[in-house]
Amino acid sequence: MARRRKRLRLVIDTMAAIRGARALRQKPPAPDTPELILILSWIEDERAFEWLFSETILEEYREVLRRLKVPRNAVGRFINLLREAGVLVEVKDRGEYSPDPKDDPFYHCAIDGNADYIVTDNARDFPPVKVRKKPLILSPPEAVRALSLGIKLH
Repeated sequence: MARRRKRLRLVIDTMAAIRGARALRQKPPAPDTPELILILSWIEDERAFEWLFSETILEEYREVLRRLKVPRNAVGRFINLLREAGVLVEVKDRGEYSPDPKDDPFYHCAIDGNADYIVTDNARDFPPVKVRKKPLILSPPEAVRALSLGIKLH
């Protein structure tokens, strides 16, 4: 009997999520960026990975999308899809991990949600967590590679 592979659990940094949110357009563009490939894989296959988020992260996504003047209905569609298909994590304030305090909620979510990875294209604001094996930090191309191989990297 084949063993089911455990789905990867990801926390996705705001800009990687925002770049990938283009997948929610009526006619999505060709998947030509890692962020877009990542989000499309999640939309098209619920088993691709578990997208973990907290209320704080969701609010940041919403705020940045509005600041970028994304139409309100598109913002709502993205947020609603994430609420329906993603995994809401109740988080505790676990202190500071990032040189940018605005990135700490991603660490808090990843730790409390037992995430395998934080996906970001801004690795310098996401140093490894001392004394913890997880979460590891992946760039969007590394995350796509991990998903396509069906393995954990590192």
